[in-house]
Amino acid sequence: MKKTIFLFLFSFILILAEAKQLIRFSITKGYRKRISVVYPASYLKGMKSEDIQIGKELEEVIRHDLELSGRISLFSASDEANSLAKKESMSKTDFEAWAKVGTEFLLKTETGMDLGVPKVSFVIYDCLRKQQLGGKKRSGSKKDYIQLGHEISDDILLALTGKRGLGLTRIAYVSNLRGEKTIYSCDVNGKEVTQLVNTQALIISPCWGPNRESILYTSYQNVNPGIFIKYLNSGRIESIALFPGLNTNGRLNGQNELVFTASKDGNPEIYVKNLNTGIIKRLTKRRGVDASPAWSPDNKIIAFVSSETGISPQVYLMNRDGSNIRRLTFGNNYNSSPAFSPDGKYLAYASVFDKKFCIALYDFAENNADFLVKDMGDAEAPCWAPDSLHVAFSSNKTGKYQIYIVDIETREIKPVTGPLHGNCTNPTWA
Repeated sequence: MKKTIFLFLFSFILILAEAKQLIRFSITKGYRKRISVVYPASYLKGMKSEDIQIGKELEEVIRHDLELSGRISLFSASDEANSLAKKESMSKTDFEAWAKVGTEFLLKTETGMDLGVPKVSFVIYDCLRKQQLGGKKRSGSKKDYIQLGHEISDDILLALTGKRGLGLTRIAYVSNLRGEKTIYSCDVNGKEVTQLVNTQALIISPCWGPNRESILYTSYQNVNPGIFIKYLNSGRIESIALFPGLNTNGRLNGQNELVFTASKDGNPEIYVKNLNTGIIKRLTKRRGVDASPAWSPDNKIIAFVSSETGISPQVYLMNRDGSNIRRLTFGNNYNSSPAFSPDGKYLAYASVFDKKFCIALYDFAENNADFLVKDMGDAEAPCWAPDSLHVAFSSNKTGKYQIYIVDIETREIKPVTGPLHGNCTNPTWA
């Protein structure tokens, strides 16, 4: 395998003498500049003692979403900055004072209750240009106040960067929380847990359908494993690949085409099925096992894993019709679970290094592979966030498998699930 190149996080602060020119950036070598934002403690307005905890949790959700976004560098205010904020309000800001303590962009939030309805608002100030950049108010219900926090964090990121964050995305995964392995989903904080499939049969390999309207999975509810799809709005479940032998690793694209692994003709091979017409085509006819297919974002390429070399499974690419098969990974490492980034720039996959599974990242522009996650026990089953900046994966570093998120630029890893979620594997993110 080509020599691994490790990228290190470099950050610096550039401060010019004049306050109007004071600029601060956090920079990751080789990647985008991230806007630096100071976020003092949220103002609490009209909240009774029993509601203060909701206000604090709303602020926690907002901070987590902003820190996770990878688009800004969020700084908790220093004692001096917090003291400044306490003297001000949402509408009152001393721009010069904030600039003197090194603030370019200032975020203020306020949470409150109005007749039992939680409300949250924000304003963003450019302290160098002495102007307000944006602001918004939202309200929700006590039951869904975490959702309210995700919505306002997305509004904040949209005002700062022109792009929404990950707050409203969901991660589905397999867990034995209630005994048998089945599929659950949660938000990026590991909260708002929902059971998506309720069955006594063993379930593996979940994958969100387009627009998160369905979930695909492999179920052992019959004699042999089959691929099923559950339409979440209606609750209807259909079998979409239930041939003799093995049926697994189903991945559905936006054209309603299912690519999957099946052994109906003897050897495990890659097939594609058009769910609109029912037409099935076999794509591979090779020695060894071909498995774990994944669509590219434009649906023109399929990545998969093959043991054809007889040494260890390697990652291959082929055209959507099965032509032009080419090997992507080399060496004796065991490789599995390839996944294209939504922007098509990278391919994440699991690869064994020093007898442990790690998460590797192949950069198509650089024609080079790099280990993204190491020293996390066995790290497996990578999947991408919609922003192409984060990868979720499962790891048994703590003894039980849990879901984690890694920023592909900073390599910072954050946990999503914990012991209360059960043993969690096979994440899928949308």
